[in-house]
Amino acid sequence: ISNQLHSFWNQLAGEFTNMYAKWNQHHAQQLESDRNNTEDIIDSQESNTTTIINNQNENTDKVVNGYDNSGLTSSNDTLKDSLSKMEEQEDKAMEYARTAIDDFQYDDGFFSRFTAPIADVSYFMNHVYSALAGLNIPIGFSLTLTIAMLCIGYYRFKGGLRCFNSLMP
Repeated sequence: ISNQLHSFWNQLAGEFTNMYAKWNQHHAQQLESDRNNTEDIIDSQESNTTTIINNQNENTDKVVNGYDNSGLTSSNDTLKDSLSKMEEQEDKAMEYARTAIDDFQYDDGFFSRFTAPIADVSYFMNHVYSALAGLNIPIGFSLTLTIAMLCIGYYRFKGGLRCFNSLMP
């Protein structure tokens, strides 16, 4: 029995060895085939890329070398002439305003006739406000409230009420 098992084992080992060799050979052939296919694909892609780049270079040369800018140059010259004429006309138009502003003399006498009484009244009112000591708080509050009410009234007069009413259900 031992010899039979030994011979059976050798027969199985031989079959497995043959099968393993066939698999290795098949795998090696498949790898070589895949490698060849990959190299063919890479070569094809490189060829296509080179062709595309060459076509783009030719098209770029056609665009760059085929552009005629002579019309642009004449338009640019026309624009420069128009701008220089416009600047001359603008200088002539503004000359009167410049001379009037440069020749302006401020007369302080007329203005001081109105500001002097206001300064005297404000000086007097400042002393009255300071002399009230603790009573000046309600006066300051009422002045602040008056200004706030003016602002609110102006807001409502200018349409704020319509905006507020549109928000209400």
